[in-house]
Amino acid sequence: MPQETSQKTGKNIFELEGPPGNSMVGNLGELGEDPLGFLVRCDRDYGDIVPLRLGLTPACLVTHPDLIEQVLKGRESFVKSRGFRALHMLLGKGLLTNEGDSWFRQRRLIQPVFHRRRIEGYGQIMVDYTEQMLATWEPDQSRDIHLDMMRLTLNIVMKAIFNQDVSTGEAETVAHALDCCYELV
Repeated sequence: MPQETSQKTGKNIFELEGPPGNSMVGNLGELGEDPLGFLVRCDRDYGDIVPLRLGLTPACLVTHPDLIEQVLKGRESFVKSRGFRALHMLLGKGLLTNEGDSWFRQRRLIQPVFHRRRIEGYGQIMVDYTEQMLATWEPDQSRDIHLDMMRLTLNIVMKAIFNQDVSTGEAETVAHALDCCYELV
Protein backbone atom coordinates (compact mmCIF):
# COMPACT_ATOMS: atom_id res chain seq x y z
CA MET A 1 0.00 0.00 0.00
CA PRO A 2 1.64 3.25 -1.05
CA GLN A 3 -0.35 5.23 1.51
CA GLU A 4 0.37 3.32 4.69
CA THR A 5 -0.80 6.14 6.92
CA SER A 6 -3.94 5.99 9.03
CA GLN A 7 -6.21 8.95 8.32
CA LYS A 8 -7.39 8.95 11.96
CA THR A 9 -3.99 9.10 13.65
CA GLY A 10 -1.62 10.25 10.92
CA LYS A 11 0.63 7.33 11.93
CA ASN A 12 2.11 4.68 9.70
CA ILE A 13 -0.33 1.73 9.85
CA PHE A 14 2.39 -0.52 11.20
CA GLU A 15 3.06 1.90 14.08
CA LEU A 16 -0.51 1.48 15.35
CA GLU A 17 -1.10 -0.74 18.37
CA GLY A 18 -1.77 -4.37 17.54
CA PRO A 19 -1.42 -7.87 18.99
CA PRO A 20 2.23 -8.52 19.91
CA GLY A 21 2.76 -11.93 18.30
CA ASN A 22 5.75 -14.22 18.39
CA SER A 23 9.17 -13.02 17.19
CA MET A 24 9.39 -15.84 14.62
CA VAL A 25 5.83 -16.43 13.39
CA GLY A 26 4.19 -13.15 14.29
CA ASN A 27 0.46 -13.59 14.81
CA LEU A 28 0.16 -16.88 12.90
CA GLY A 29 0.00 -18.96 16.09
CA GLU A 30 -3.03 -17.16 17.53
CA LEU A 31 -4.65 -16.91 14.12
CA GLY A 32 -4.19 -20.64 13.53
CA GLU A 33 -5.54 -21.69 16.94
CA ASP A 34 -8.80 -19.73 16.78
CA PRO A 35 -9.10 -17.65 13.57
CA LEU A 36 -12.52 -16.12 14.23
CA GLY A 37 -11.85 -15.51 17.94
CA PHE A 38 -8.49 -13.91 17.16
CA LEU A 39 -9.96 -11.56 14.54
CA VAL A 40 -12.87 -10.59 16.82
CA ARG A 41 -10.43 -9.83 19.67
CA CYS A 42 -8.29 -7.74 17.30
CA ASP A 43 -11.33 -5.71 16.25
CA ARG A 44 -12.51 -5.26 19.84
CA ASP A 45 -9.10 -4.49 21.36
CA TYR A 46 -7.36 -2.49 18.62
CA GLY A 47 -10.01 -0.80 16.45
CA ASP A 48 -10.61 -0.24 12.77
CA ILE A 49 -7.10 -0.93 11.47
CA VAL A 50 -4.99 -3.60 13.15
CA PRO A 51 -1.38 -4.21 12.11
CA LEU A 52 -0.48 -7.91 12.06
CA ARG A 53 2.54 -9.96 11.16
CA LEU A 54 1.98 -13.25 9.36
CA GLY A 55 5.36 -14.89 9.64
CA LEU A 56 7.73 -12.25 8.34
CA THR A 57 5.03 -10.62 6.21
CA PRO A 58 3.37 -7.44 7.51
CA ALA A 59 -0.40 -7.33 7.01
CA CYS A 60 -3.30 -5.39 8.42
CA LEU A 61 -6.85 -6.22 9.40
CA VAL A 62 -9.40 -3.61 8.33
CA THR A 63 -12.74 -3.86 10.13
CA HIS A 64 -14.66 -0.62 9.61
CA PRO A 65 -17.12 -0.82 6.66
CA ASP A 66 -16.07 2.56 5.25
CA LEU A 67 -12.42 1.55 5.28
CA ILE A 68 -13.21 -1.85 3.75
CA GLU A 69 -15.07 -0.05 0.94
CA GLN A 70 -12.02 2.17 0.43
CA VAL A 71 -9.79 -0.90 0.12
CA LEU A 72 -12.14 -2.67 -2.29
CA LYS A 73 -12.79 0.36 -4.48
CA GLY A 74 -9.41 2.11 -4.25
CA ARG A 75 -7.63 -0.11 -6.73
CA GLU A 76 -4.92 2.48 -7.36
CA SER A 77 -4.05 2.76 -3.66
CA PHE A 78 -3.67 -0.94 -2.86
CA VAL A 79 -1.59 -3.58 -4.57
CA LYS A 80 -1.64 -7.33 -4.28
CA SER A 81 1.06 -9.12 -2.30
CA ARG A 82 4.12 -10.63 -3.98
CA GLY A 83 2.53 -14.06 -3.56
CA PHE A 84 -0.59 -13.04 -5.44
CA ARG A 85 1.44 -11.33 -8.12
CA ALA A 86 3.52 -14.50 -8.54
CA LEU A 87 0.34 -16.51 -9.11
CA HIS A 88 -0.13 -14.83 -12.49
CA MET A 89 2.55 -17.19 -13.88
CA LEU A 90 0.30 -20.09 -12.93
CA LEU A 91 -3.17 -18.60 -13.39
CA GLY A 92 -2.60 -15.90 -16.00
CA LYS A 93 -3.71 -12.28 -15.78
CA GLY A 94 -7.25 -12.84 -14.49
CA LEU A 95 -9.35 -11.07 -11.88
CA LEU A 96 -7.58 -12.83 -9.03
CA THR A 97 -4.06 -11.83 -10.08
CA ASN A 98 -4.51 -8.69 -12.17
CA GLU A 99 -4.30 -5.06 -11.05
CA GLY A 100 -4.98 -1.55 -12.29
CA ASP A 101 -6.89 -0.68 -15.44
CA SER A 102 -6.67 -4.21 -16.82
CA TRP A 103 -8.29 -5.56 -13.62
CA PHE A 104 -11.01 -2.91 -13.83
CA ARG A 105 -11.85 -3.83 -17.46
CA GLN A 106 -12.10 -7.51 -16.50
CA ARG A 107 -14.21 -6.68 -13.46
CA ARG A 108 -16.68 -4.71 -15.61
CA LEU A 109 -16.98 -7.64 -18.02
CA ILE A 110 -17.91 -10.07 -15.23
CA GLN A 111 -20.19 -7.59 -13.43
CA PRO A 112 -23.47 -9.08 -14.80
CA VAL A 113 -22.72 -12.40 -13.07
CA PHE A 114 -22.97 -10.56 -9.73
CA HIS A 115 -26.24 -8.77 -10.43
CA ARG A 116 -28.70 -9.17 -7.53
CA ARG A 117 -31.27 -11.09 -9.60
CA ARG A 118 -28.63 -13.52 -10.85
CA ILE A 119 -27.28 -14.08 -7.34
CA GLU A 120 -30.77 -14.84 -6.03
CA GLY A 121 -30.95 -17.75 -8.50
CA TYR A 122 -27.60 -19.22 -7.44
CA GLY A 123 -29.05 -20.51 -4.15
CA GLN A 124 -31.41 -22.88 -5.95
CA ILE A 125 -28.58 -24.12 -8.18
CA MET A 126 -26.51 -24.84 -5.05
CA VAL A 127 -29.38 -26.73 -3.43
CA ASP A 128 -30.16 -28.72 -6.58
CA TYR A 129 -26.57 -29.85 -7.17
CA THR A 130 -26.01 -30.63 -3.49
CA GLU A 131 -29.15 -32.77 -3.41
CA GLN A 132 -28.03 -34.57 -6.60
CA MET A 133 -24.67 -35.32 -5.00
CA LEU A 134 -26.18 -36.52 -1.72
CA ALA A 135 -28.58 -38.82 -3.59
CA THR A 136 -25.58 -40.82 -4.81
CA TRP A 137 -24.20 -41.39 -1.30
CA GLU A 138 -24.82 -44.69 0.45
CA PRO A 139 -24.95 -45.31 4.23
CA ASP A 140 -21.60 -46.43 5.73
CA GLN A 141 -19.87 -45.55 2.48
CA SER A 142 -16.34 -44.15 2.62
CA ARG A 143 -16.08 -40.90 0.60
CA ASP A 144 -13.28 -38.63 -0.56
CA ILE A 145 -14.95 -35.45 0.69
CA HIS A 146 -12.30 -33.20 -0.84
CA LEU A 147 -12.96 -34.67 -4.30
CA ASP A 148 -16.74 -34.53 -3.75
CA MET A 149 -16.61 -30.87 -2.73
CA MET A 150 -14.30 -29.94 -5.62
CA ARG A 151 -16.70 -31.62 -8.04
CA LEU A 152 -19.74 -29.97 -6.40
CA THR A 153 -18.12 -26.54 -6.49
CA LEU A 154 -17.14 -26.91 -10.15
CA ASN A 155 -20.66 -28.07 -11.07
CA ILE A 156 -22.26 -25.12 -9.26
CA VAL A 157 -19.88 -22.55 -10.76
CA MET A 158 -20.26 -23.92 -14.29
CA LYS A 159 -24.07 -23.92 -14.05
CA ALA A 160 -24.35 -20.54 -12.31
CA ILE A 161 -21.91 -18.62 -14.48
CA PHE A 162 -21.92 -20.47 -17.82
CA ASN A 163 -25.24 -22.39 -17.66
CA GLN A 164 -23.34 -25.59 -18.45
CA ASP A 165 -23.41 -29.03 -16.85
CA VAL A 166 -20.07 -30.75 -16.32
CA SER A 167 -19.61 -34.50 -16.70
CA THR A 168 -18.06 -36.50 -13.85
CA GLY A 169 -14.91 -37.11 -15.90
CA GLU A 170 -14.49 -33.42 -16.69
CA ALA A 171 -15.01 -32.49 -13.04
CA GLU A 172 -12.39 -35.02 -11.92
CA THR A 173 -9.92 -33.71 -14.50
CA VAL A 174 -10.37 -30.11 -13.33
CA ALA A 175 -10.22 -31.14 -9.64
CA HIS A 176 -6.96 -33.01 -10.27
CA ALA A 177 -5.49 -30.03 -12.16
CA LEU A 178 -6.43 -27.68 -9.30
CA ASP A 179 -4.84 -30.04 -6.77
CA CYS A 180 -1.62 -30.06 -8.82
CA CYS A 181 -1.64 -26.25 -8.95
CA TYR A 182 -2.24 -26.06 -5.21
CA GLU A 183 0.80 -28.28 -4.59
CA LEU A 184 2.95 -25.93 -6.69
CA VAL A 185 1.89 -22.88 -4.66
